[in-house]
Amino acid sequence: MFVDRNLRWTFQPGNDLFVVWNHDWERPADDTGLTLLPVSDQFVVKLRWTFRR
Repeated sequence: MFVDRNLRWTFQPGNDLFVVWNHDWERPADDTGLTLLPVSDQFVVKLRWTFRR
């Protein structure tokens, strides 16, 4: 199971902040219940800024 959360904030046209969190879960093959084990986490921040004259 993969969980992906995104946030985008536009300060003004051409200037944006992106925040992304990815979380991956795995169910063990021998488990019939609802047990999930974390596999990976990824947190990314991107700032896009446009310079204009």
